[in-house]
Amino acid sequence: MVNVYGELIVEEFKEATYHSRQERTTVLKQIDVLNDQLNKARREMLFERIDPADFKIMKADCEERSTP
Repeated sequence: MVNVYGELIVEEFKEATYHSRQERTTVLKQIDVLNDQLNKARREMLFERIDPADFKIMKADCEERSTP
């Protein structure tokens, strides 16, 4: 009997938090994309393909897009 209640509670919790979990997943994917872009820009700056001023612009753009 306890297992049935436990399963019901877990199922209700999953349903109640579904949208929050989906939003979290979306935000984490966006963060990964922005981090990848910054890492690429850092590499480009390291190999002197872009100058530090351009990197700062790219970094500011990523920070702006990551702020809700």
